[in-house]
Amino acid sequence: MLSLRYISFYHSFAWQRLMSNRLLVFNCSTDMALASGLDNYTPPPMIQCMERELELLPVWWADDGDVVLVSDIDRAVRFTDEVNARLEVNGLTQKYIRFADWKGRMSDKSIKWNELQPVPWGWNLSLARRLTRLGISPDAMPASDSLGKMRQFSNRCFAVNYINELFANILSDDDSNRFGNRLIGKDMAYTGDWDELVRKAHQLLAEGSCILKAPWSSSGKGNLVVDEMDGSVVRWAKAVMMKQGGLCLDRFYDKRLDFAMEFYLSRDGFCTFLGYSLFKADAVGKYERNVVASQEQILHNIVSSWADPKLLERLVSYHQHHLLSSFGCDYEGMVGIDMLLADVGGRICLHPCIEINLRMNMGVVALKLERQRIPDFYLTPSDNPHFRARLLNGSFFIEKTR
Repeated sequence: MLSLRYISFYHSFAWQRLMSNRLLVFNCSTDMALASGLDNYTPPPMIQCMERELELLPVWWADDGDVVLVSDIDRAVRFTDEVNARLEVNGLTQKYIRFADWKGRMSDKSIKWNELQPVPWGWNLSLARRLTRLGISPDAMPASDSLGKMRQFSNRCFAVNYINELFANILSDDDSNRFGNRLIGKDMAYTGDWDELVRKAHQLLAEGSCILKAPWSSSGKGNLVVDEMDGSVVRWAKAVMMKQGGLCLDRFYDKRLDFAMEFYLSRDGFCTFLGYSLFKADAVGKYERNVVASQEQILHNIVSSWADPKLLERLVSYHQHHLLSSFGCDYEGMVGIDMLLADVGGRICLHPCIEINLRMNMGVVALKLERQRIPDFYLTPSDNPHFRARLLNGSFFIEKTR
């Protein structure tokens, strides 16, 4: 039976630490903004639409008194009233949430912009500039050099370096024989040189398919599964390298299960393990949904899929130490480490670091929903014309209506 000793923090310390006079912002374009490196980035129209229609998602991880930044305060208040009515019917705790909009208006006139602590989905230069214009104190936001380092940390090049160090450390001493043949991902690489990319790709293709990934992307966008380096692949890869400076590549595995470890990093030297999240992505890695279930159920699914319980515990301990040493004081917030189980020659093996998400993520949302025991709900207004978030039959997902 896998120990749950790390998870006690999830029910107490981790979430309590987040309580403050917070301003919550759903800016799912943050990875695209990081890729641009601009302080005045404008997302594509469809992503702007997605952010606008899903902007009420933070209601579900907000603490009482938090402020959620929206485009329409009146609609946000109506939605929250509907939510509270349904929560009351189900005997659940109602939500006391306040709202502000991008024009500087507040639902509660006692709120002062310069007293708010912004907690966005993810940090980037463009968001920091917009929040400054609203009146958020510069002291409440990361310094410009820290924002630059966050951009570097979010590059998949960082994840490649991180996994290389992981293999060097975790396979040392007495554990090398126990864990060595159960871990995969040693071929994961990053390069900004075209000739080296072609050479590495051909090495991987000699044994099967490989996958190329843009340095900055999310939810499986920016990934390409490759069977041969034909003309279309070459054109795509050169375009990404021209725009983002490099590419990540890895073997394409016969995946059996997607899951993640979720952490919270604080600047005062704590790395709290929040729990495991279990999600579904398609073969290329495009996100589909998260499982909303107890940690006991999620762990049962992971272990019953042939993950080694001792290896999981070793990885939790490793990440808690090395995430702190890797990021230092340059980042405070959620960190999600995506992993997978795959069939490699008839043996189920674990990839310990597909990518590192330096932001809020859907896995943490699922953890929060389970903690609140939320029943099947539309988590954003059901009349949104294009996107809405939903919890249905134990799954949390983003529904595209058109």
